[in-house]
Amino acid sequence: MPTQELFVLPEGDIWEVRLGKYLLSTRATQAEALEVARVIARDIAERGVKSKLVVSDMDGNLSETSPFDPAGKPAANSP
Repeated sequence: MPTQELFVLPEGDIWEVRLGKYLLSTRATQAEALEVARVIARDIAERGVKSKLVVSDMDGNLSETSPFDPAGKPAANSP
């Protein structure tokens, strides 16, 4: 099953939420951008597609969250 990756990335003094090359939202803080990304990830999962979040810190280090399964909840067997 394909997985959609949502990215939360800093860009100057704002935080972006992206799906691939598409900019979906901008927010003032990482926490606000992460909340928007979680809502979008749940919506994607409710449409039957697995999704996950990839979050960057200010230094460019990436970390992944647990995938959202097609039921719209984080997958039970995810780390």
